[in-house]
Amino acid sequence: MPAKVNILGRLTRDPSTKETSNGTLTTFSIASNSGWGDNKTTTFFDCACFGKRGESLQRHAGKGKQLWITGDLSTRTYEGRDGAERTSVNVKVEDWHFTASGDGERTQAQGQAPKPKASSHDFDEMPF
Repeated sequence: MPAKVNILGRLTRDPSTKETSNGTLTTFSIASNSGWGDNKTTTFFDCACFGKRGESLQRHAGKGKQLWITGDLSTRTYEGRDGAERTSVNVKVEDWHFTASGDGERTQAQGQAPKPKASSHDFDEMPF
């Protein structure tokens, strides 16, 4: 059974859609950062999304757009052009969402705390 994952990252290239014998297939790659400072690492995920959900992604998203994806994780080992063994991390995408507005503003989905609402309470007069 594949592992379910949620990944927040940015598209590394424009999504590409093609017709297959099983329907429409959209492929793309996401880069996700973790850590900070000298410990910051980036992991690249090769993604595949099928059907209308993938077609919609291809129409509305481009390189650099931030996405939240959910799907099944798998890995594949292959021999690179230089003869070294490489590992590809793949996600069969079940769902995706944009996480930033068009002007790059952070949203709550990215972990930004919501702005406090104006309050009519005078906290200095509260009994606790």
